[in-house]
Amino acid sequence: MFKFIVLLSICIKYGYSYPEGAPQSVCNTMMPNHDIPIQQCQPKYIIQSDKSEYNTNDIVRITVRGSTDRDYFKGILLIAKNENNQQIIGTWSITNSSIKTIACDEKENTGITHVSNDDKLQIEALWHSPSILPEGITIIKATIVKTYGEIFVDCFNITLKPKQNNNAPQVQSTIINTERDTFRKTNTNVMWNYANNIVTVTMNTEQVNIGEWHAIGFSLDQQMGDEYVFICQVSATGVTSLRRMHTKAGKRPPSTTVEKVNVTSAIYENGRTTCQFSFETTSQQATDEPAPIVTGKDYYLIYAGGLLRTEEQVAKHNLTFVSSKTYQLQNSETINIDESVTTTPMPITTTAPSTSDIRGNISWTYTNGVTDVKMIITNLKISQWLAIGLSTDDSMGQDHVFICQHFSDNTISLQRFLNPDGHTRPVLADVLPNVGGTFNVSRQKLENGIAYCEFTLSNFVNAKRQTRQLLIPNLSQTAPYQPLIAMGNLDSSNMLIRHARNARTALSKNVVLNQPEIINLDELVTPTPMPITTTASPASDIKATVSWTYTNSITDVKMVITNLKISQWFAIALSLDDSMGQDHVFICQHFADNTISLQRFINPNGHARPELANDLPNVGGTFNVSQQKLENGIAYCDFTLSNFGNTKRHSRQISFPELSQTVSYQPLIAYGDLNSSNIIMRHARNARRPLSKNVLLNQSETINVDESVITTPMPITTVSPATDIRVNVSWTYTNGVTDVKMIINNLKISQWLAIGLSTDDSMGQDHVFICQHLADNTISLQRFVNPDGHARPVLANDPANVGGTFNVSREKLENGIAHCDFTLSNFGNTRRRSRQISFPELSQTVSYQPLIAFGFLDSSNALIRHSQNARTALSEKVLLNRAETIVYNIGSTGSDSTALMKAHGIIMIFAWIVLVSTGILTARYFKKSWPTRKICGKAVWFAIHRTLMTSVAILTLIAFILILVYKKGQWISQKNQREFAHSIVGILVISFAVIQPFMALFRCNPDDDYRFIFNYAHAFVGFSAFILSIVAIFLAMFFTQFNFQANKEWAILVTWTCWLPVIFIIFEIIEYYFEKHINNEKTNSYDMNDRHGTGTTKTDTIESKENATKSRIKSFFLLVHFIIAFGLSLALMILIGQA
Repeated sequence: MFKFIVLLSICIKYGYSYPEGAPQSVCNTMMPNHDIPIQQCQPKYIIQSDKSEYNTNDIVRITVRGSTDRDYFKGILLIAKNENNQQIIGTWSITNSSIKTIACDEKENTGITHVSNDDKLQIEALWHSPSILPEGITIIKATIVKTYGEIFVDCFNITLKPKQNNNAPQVQSTIINTERDTFRKTNTNVMWNYANNIVTVTMNTEQVNIGEWHAIGFSLDQQMGDEYVFICQVSATGVTSLRRMHTKAGKRPPSTTVEKVNVTSAIYENGRTTCQFSFETTSQQATDEPAPIVTGKDYYLIYAGGLLRTEEQVAKHNLTFVSSKTYQLQNSETINIDESVTTTPMPITTTAPSTSDIRGNISWTYTNGVTDVKMIITNLKISQWLAIGLSTDDSMGQDHVFICQHFSDNTISLQRFLNPDGHTRPVLADVLPNVGGTFNVSRQKLENGIAYCEFTLSNFVNAKRQTRQLLIPNLSQTAPYQPLIAMGNLDSSNMLIRHARNARTALSKNVVLNQPEIINLDELVTPTPMPITTTASPASDIKATVSWTYTNSITDVKMVITNLKISQWFAIALSLDDSMGQDHVFICQHFADNTISLQRFINPNGHARPELANDLPNVGGTFNVSQQKLENGIAYCDFTLSNFGNTKRHSRQISFPELSQTVSYQPLIAYGDLNSSNIIMRHARNARRPLSKNVLLNQSETINVDESVITTPMPITTVSPATDIRVNVSWTYTNGVTDVKMIINNLKISQWLAIGLSTDDSMGQDHVFICQHLADNTISLQRFVNPDGHARPVLANDPANVGGTFNVSREKLENGIAHCDFTLSNFGNTRRRSRQISFPELSQTVSYQPLIAFGFLDSSNALIRHSQNARTALSEKVLLNRAETIVYNIGSTGSDSTALMKAHGIIMIFAWIVLVSTGILTARYFKKSWPTRKICGKAVWFAIHRTLMTSVAILTLIAFILILVYKKGQWISQKNQREFAHSIVGILVISFAVIQPFMALFRCNPDDDYRFIFNYAHAFVGFSAFILSIVAIFLAMFFTQFNFQANKEWAILVTWTCWLPVIFIIFEIIEYYFEKHINNEKTNSYDMNDRHGTGTTKTDTIESKENATKSRIKSFFLLVHFIIAFGLSLALMILIGQA
């Protein structure tokens, strides 16, 4: 089952990727939308061309392959860009069926991508140069996807030169700063000869600037590290030199070797370097250096290049190449590696971003050796970053840096860097063995325009550096640091661009990581009042006019929308009928940052999420945005539609006709909300309406939307789902593991059901487990936390720990029944290491109140908030360290299911506290009362006793049926000891209550010789049932469903228990007193009419007076008892009803 779950999760993940090729929307960024960080560049793949120069209308064969026969890849994106303006140039054609062309920038055949996610070792494509040669070189860029989670962006690129630039080599003769805009890719040729144990190497490199270095090395394993490298460099003054260095155990920067290299020449002329050197192959092993380079071994050739630091230290390389085959040095070789080198843009210093309205704070707390840092940044715009550096002084360099980045896809990324030198690109800290403490990201999220970047720093004592040494000390929790705040921009590939000089601030105070701190960003920038939006108007206030004109085959459309609130969207669709599906949709969106965005979509299916039209090859006409702005509260979304006759579909086909200017369409109007990431959420059912008239795009039209929309506020939440959903949630507890099973009947597609464990009966600070029926008819189970009852729940795998380890054991749909099973374990072994949440962790020993909620999923399977009547707090309390069963019918109002159990308790309490006790007192102490009165020909005491006890039998049977229905005929588990004991005692009470009437029905006559047997048996059974009923009530006090822990409930039962012996003693005293008094009177009195003086005739007068007094006293105490019994039972019944 575990393997199946893993396989299923992998399949689901791939279902959300792009197995049929990259979308057109990523042509500019080259970043797949996999929501994972890109990989560090590795020499796993090679990109080559069959020529390095091209003419007009030339054809260049591009090959991408793995470095070895094990380096497969699943996906690829290839485009050609001009280096100067980054415009996509040329077109592509395919050579086999494993790839296809796509349209980038709405130009057909301008990119290459895969057609499936099958493993590929090599692909070939043909690039067709443009008819007019561009200025500058052309870069063939590749993004390679090895697996869903392993992506290489901007790692494998090559350059092509137009032949018209051949005679214009790039020469830099003046001294420049080492921080240039870009590091240019070079043309490099390496050759060597061998004679008499000496290898002579010549390395020729073109297009070299001053302040750069280029190196080759010989490696046994294709991995950089533990080899000798030969570095040819041009200093800032134009002086060329060659050095032999080594990278023992992966140390970078490389270290100087003991044995010097024999340099023959090192020349730099006209942008070209020539470094010739030789070395012996019989050298001895040097201490703390790699093994000597010898003949007879297979070496891979490694090439790297980069910039020099200001002090001419070798900085981190910016391009690498590793040969795919091996060489032996005794064999002469000539290798041209210019076709395989990759280029990476270096930081470009930009003007300061607009930071006048960036606000927020950076704070941290310290607990048990863990520093918990929270960065909360308001108005961090797309393609911007903000960093905090911890420095030993007020200048940049030798700093530990934490950077929060707002990517172009509107996501947030948090990374840790090192800044060894204040003027070089920072280095990712996770590529180094240790830099002080363990860095764990706990939150990177954008919500309501606020960027949250949170992380923890821990394990400072146990960390030791093992390999690469840096020039800066490890980060420490006890050292004082001066905070540096910097901000800047990201390029189109989400790479850091160097900040401007005025976009960095050194704070005057020092901070320590083992003490709480807070840094207000508001104090670092010039505060500018943020725009204040007015109170949101309801959806019925939205008014719009959509109009267009037609001139020279161009349809010019203008959308003017009033009262389109932040995080709302408005759309007009052109449909062939009055229902959604097979529509062309134009959506105007009001983003969270108070900007307007206009996009074109298609809606192939009325129930699916619309697709961006620019992700498809052609859907009819060219769409161009002419205006998207907000002015005086009015949204303007204008666009044109043109070129209808000139476009053809070349790749992906869609299932409905292209948009046409000559076809009659029925307009559909819809509006809805955007989520916190500005993603379109599905509209409500009453927020869409077809218009009654048809329109044509080649005729002028005007649509007044305010006359056609339904003026009903759009619901934020969904209506309740079908009322026939039933859920059974049960769990067992064994050896510290709680095994939970959720069985849900009739959970329909795009619905979800959740159980929350709360410390009260309201939502907020809950642990939630949600079973979801996804749109593809599969089941998904996830754990969430609900910090705030009104906020969207947060996936529990975001915080480091929320109590216990959650493992899914089953998520399956079978015969219309959803099975969502999971386990909770390791409660005592988990510790929070990062983000702290504001409510207690889940515990197996805490009593929780279950909350049941249900709702819908949107078209992208995202949770939609439930309606007000779709959440119920159950009255019963549960514990995770014992077996529990929760049965709930969605059709009930929530309390109705437990109402059966409450009704059972209320009936039993009234019957056995009020009726039974009164019936017993009447039968035992009132047989001689009211001797002259009859009810239906029977003695008064007998009529009362029979009526009360018959009522008790009937009520007891009714209560039994109620609890039987509540438990669905299931007997309580023996693991619930008190509940099980109550059920056993209760069934005895019910049995005795049913037996008593039948015993009375078949009793013998009063004067029968064996009547005493019935009397004793009837009394024994009755008293036994009465005593057992008291025991059953006391056992029910321990039920977690009612949580009877307050003193008032116990006070009622204790009072009742104490009152029973008191009232019986009172009646016994009355009986004893009057029995003795009457006997005394009879001994000393004689009837005056007893002429014989025998004294055997009773004195009826005295006895009748005594009986009348006795009856009045007993009736008084019976009334007192009834009032007390009824009062106590009424109070207890009210408490049960409120439980």
